[in-house]
Amino acid sequence: MRTMTRIATALALTAASLASTGLLAAEARYNQIALRAEVNQEVAHDLMHVTLYTEAQHSDPAKLAAEITTTLNKTLEK
Repeated sequence: MRTMTRIATALALTAASLASTGLLAAEARYNQIALRAEVNQEVAHDLMHVTLYTEAQHSDPAKLAAEITTTLNKTLEK
C-alpha cells in the first residue's frame, strides 16, 4: 500500500512539474520601458544621453536591419 502511495505521489509531482514548465517558458508579450536618471550637480546647460534599444531576430540581415530601424523610428515619432 505504501508503494502505491509513493508511486501516486511521484506521478502527481511529475505531472505538476511538467505542467508548470509551459508557464515558465511563456514569453512576455508586452512593451517594456525602463527609465533611469542620475544627478551629480546642477549646471547651466544640461546634457542628456538617451539609449533606445530594441531586439529582433531574422535570418536575413538586411531585413533584420530594416525591421529594427523601422521599430526605432516609429518609437521616436511617438
